[in-house]
Amino acid sequence: TTIRAEAVMACHRIGAAAFQQPDVRRTVEHLAQSDPDSFVRSRAATVLAEQNARATCALHAHTLPNQRTTRQPSVLASQPSLQAPTIEELLTALASEDRGQRARAAHALGEQKAPVIRHTEAMTILLQTALHDTDGGVRAQATAAFGQLGPEVTQHPHVLPALAAILRDRDKGVRAQAAKALGQIGATSITHPYVLPDLLSALHDEDSYVRFRTAETLGRIMVQGVRIFRRWWTRWESKTVEELAVVKR
Repeated sequence: TTIRAEAVMACHRIGAAAFQQPDVRRTVEHLAQSDPDSFVRSRAATVLAEQNARATCALHAHTLPNQRTTRQPSVLASQPSLQAPTIEELLTALASEDRGQRARAAHALGEQKAPVIRHTEAMTILLQTALHDTDGGVRAQATAAFGQLGPEVTQHPHVLPALAAILRDRDKGVRAQAAKALGQIGATSITHPYVLPDLLSALHDEDSYVRFRTAETLGRIMVQGVRIFRRWWTRWESKTVEELAVVKR
């Protein structure tokens, strides 16, 4: 599973040159639709969506101003239109019967950052998808979206307890994404009482990739926490010295 997922990401890092090879594109498309592991399906679907978007932008850059492009009937079709889908369109796509469509919609919501964080309905539906979608790949992508949204996502009180709960999901790919998302959110994630105990428990997960992601996240959180504490201590120490100086006078 890990090797297939990493192979997909390697193709993604190589970029357009890899996807110009028909065998590469066909293989990634097959993984997105048929791989037995939901994490691999999610990764492949996301990579295809990003590569198609880049290809469309490159084509547009060489299109004459008087040439017109035709919008695809699906908001997240395999060859997307130049106009970015709205949040409402993405929420509609999250209700699609097609799991690839739902996974791409979740990823696209994560990329929209602040507008999604301010959109209460979008946050609620994304949480429900991460917790309850029937497909593990879709749950993994919805969970990853919270990491994409960053630390500001903690403005919503249900996000951290949900991610802590997802660390116990039945699908190892989803659990790994929950650990990674908490690391992307950063030190503020441990402000919730459930997060740190659940991360420590995840260090003993049966899957090595989940354990790796959990250890990586704990390391990131602890480093950030130390830096925050040092800044706080420096300000506190400086203020205390000033107050003592006033008292001595």
